[in-house]
Amino acid sequence: MAYPSSLRTVVVRGRFITHPDGTPAKGNIKIVNAYFVQGPGVDMILTPFEAKAALDATGSFSLTLPATDDPDWTPAGWTYAVTAMVNGKSLKARLALAHDGPAQVDLADVLNAEPVDEAPTFYLVASLAGAPGGVAQLGADGKVPAAQLPDVLAGEVAWPDVTGKPESFPPAAHSHAYGSLIGTPSSFPPAPHSHAQEQITGLTEALASKVDDAELEALVDDLDEVHTELRAGIASKADAGHSHSFASITGKPATYPHATIQWSEIEGRPNLEPTDVTWDDVQGKPTAFPPAAHGHATSEVTGLDAALADKASTGHSHAYADITGKPSTFTPAAHGHATSEVTGLDAALAAKADASALSAYATTSSVTTSLAGKANSSHTHAAGDIGSGTLATARGGTGLSTFTASSYLRAASTTALEFRTPAQVLSDIGAAASSHTHTASQITDLSTTLSSYATTSSVTSGLAGKANTSHTHTRSQITDIGPAVIVLGPSDAVPAGTAAGTVIIRRAS
Repeated sequence: MAYPSSLRTVVVRGRFITHPDGTPAKGNIKIVNAYFVQGPGVDMILTPFEAKAALDATGSFSLTLPATDDPDWTPAGWTYAVTAMVNGKSLKARLALAHDGPAQVDLADVLNAEPVDEAPTFYLVASLAGAPGGVAQLGADGKVPAAQLPDVLAGEVAWPDVTGKPESFPPAAHSHAYGSLIGTPSSFPPAPHSHAQEQITGLTEALASKVDDAELEALVDDLDEVHTELRAGIASKADAGHSHSFASITGKPATYPHATIQWSEIEGRPNLEPTDVTWDDVQGKPTAFPPAAHGHATSEVTGLDAALADKASTGHSHAYADITGKPSTFTPAAHGHATSEVTGLDAALAAKADASALSAYATTSSVTTSLAGKANSSHTHAAGDIGSGTLATARGGTGLSTFTASSYLRAASTTALEFRTPAQVLSDIGAAASSHTHTASQITDLSTTLSSYATTSSVTSGLAGKANTSHTHTRSQITDIGPAVIVLGPSDAVPAGTAAGTVIIRRAS
């Protein structure tokens, strides 16, 4: 069931890293509300609670918590107590979450760490070191010697009290040397095969005194059940060699005899309540739990001797007739024989001619090879196959062995060709050369065609009485022209020689 909508919640996130390389830290965080928080508007009371989270592979956690100053809930302004157990160290702080702040906050931004008091200085009476009722000493390795540790048995941590443990402990990949196996056969049976019961001498009689299939199946089922119970029992047990973190040990005394310090005075001490032991709290646990090397005699496995008694010995034999499923024939492998091993072969070969007597004769292969480069008696050739000689005209040739440059071929008769020069070709066809001339008399109707055109002399005579295209005239040569007009200034004199009838216009200024 979710919180009522009137109770504002905030997602609190955080991440812890390790000095000096920044690797993810390991541990868990616990945030405690020690107050009854009342919600009058919804008729509910939020009881005190603890919210816990283990750091994941990145050293991070995330928890959703009610705000500590919600105006619709009372009291307002309370705070959470935060305890972080990280890499074996303890961090304690107070945490306030605003109802009107961000929906998500980072612990590093909002945590109010409690001040760390200066560590007190303790003094120990020398006679108490390692003495009964005194304090334990440290060995050369910086640890308390096992002889001075309290007698705390690993078995005092009840298996049901360990939370977060995996459901099963699959063994890690491993192998065994053949010499470490017990009960191995002295030899290995042949490839899988089968026999009918009646084919094995005495088998029917021997089976009469043996358990039947139903009994054998019951034995196998019993054996499987024993194995199942054995595996279940092993799964609930710790390895022969294992360890516990101090925090996972239950039943240890609340205090240890000490002259000046009590368990309750130790800063950062772990919570030893059994309900607080989670799988993640167990320090130094292995990632896998491989079983120790061991073996079993056949007598220790229920029903195994009886089941093996019904089996054939690893070294036994069968009559050929007893073998079922064998092939009807056996294809021989590739092999050879001397002639003496083949009955009658030497006598048959003695009646044959020696191979040397045939050396004068061609073999089929040599004849085939020789004929491979010959043409059939009836064959044809493409024009490209003819590389020499003169081809007659009857065969599509010219009948000529040489050619004359820039000459042409013509039929000299119905059976022969001849060369003709270009001049001879023009003469043969009555054609003129590409460049030639004609006299006027050789051009038919030329005089009739030119009679409508002027001759050079008639054109010259006709143009003799004509003016040039570009020419001028004097005034006297122009008839029907009006009087001349002269424009003069106020004081200009009339030009000498001005003809009678000339109009003179004098400007006033």
